[in-house]
Amino acid sequence: MDEIRFRTELEKLDCQGILHYSNPILSIGSCFATEIGQQLEKDLFDIIINPFGPLYNPVSISKGLRTIAQNRIYTKNDLRKDKNGLWHSFEHHSLFSSLDPENCLSKINKSMELANKYLYEPNLILMITLGSARGFRHIENRNIVANCHKFPSSEFVVVDFNVEELIDELTETLNLIRQINKTVKVIFTVSPVRHISYGLHNDKISKATLLLVVDKLQHKFSFVDYFPSYEIMMDDLRDYRFYEADMVHPSKTAVQYIYKRFLDTYFDKDEEPLMKKCRDYIKRRCHRLQNPQSKEGQEFIQRNLTIKNELCGLSPHIKAAIERMQDERQEIYN
Repeated sequence: MDEIRFRTELEKLDCQGILHYSNPILSIGSCFATEIGQQLEKDLFDIIINPFGPLYNPVSISKGLRTIAQNRIYTKNDLRKDKNGLWHSFEHHSLFSSLDPENCLSKINKSMELANKYLYEPNLILMITLGSARGFRHIENRNIVANCHKFPSSEFVVVDFNVEELIDELTETLNLIRQINKTVKVIFTVSPVRHISYGLHNDKISKATLLLVVDKLQHKFSFVDYFPSYEIMMDDLRDYRFYEADMVHPSKTAVQYIYKRFLDTYFDKDEEPLMKKCRDYIKRRCHRLQNPQSKEGQEFIQRNLTIKNELCGLSPHIKAAIERMQDERQEIYN
């Protein structure tokens, strides 16, 4: 009797050795870029996640990368005040918005400065997650916006990008990035998050456009690869139980499964013992102590500091990842 199969598992992708703990990583794109980025962050990879906040359309992502490369400084002229007194940038997520324009600009420019530093780092892994081939153009200045920030819909028009214009847009950006960083590796993925507010048919057209664009770019550039997040969700998991209650976003289980497939594809297997040490350290950080002042509590904290110093000594990138976490004195033990 033939084997009965209940799933369509994608063929194993083998690009092992691309991803090491010695690689800085810049993840940019949709909210799924944040999801995978946070998984890498938990494993103590040296990663910067979405310096603009989530970006969904390829034009905004491409423009964002060029802005980072140019190390642009934003000014008050780049902001817009809404009816509630909040200041926004149409190129950034509302995470950067503020009642104080100077606070908004401070957050934006600090993020740009850090992202620019990473874009020039040797052996950079640049992860680009495309969310939708649909964007919104601001009627007044004709610019494609990353976020409408709930300004009146009459100020914008919907734009459905075609394959050719997106290839041209991203080709220009990839050429620029390669010029400034000869060792960069780019990993594209298409977000499995469903934009059902567009309608199911339009969402499928949008995803198909993105898949065609990335396929062309992968064949055009030797330093570009594609990881099939979308296909894993649609064809491997293929079940509503792997979605959140909104039936739009992948569940925590689905994200973890896709992340495991990502590591299986790119992570250097020789560094798995190091990953285990990193995960053990993070697990210890999250441990709550009933009495941190007790002998056992002090020994536990001291052991954590010893493990931390050992990890920091193994890799400057692990050290950078740890230093971006909470200060050791702010860890919650009780």
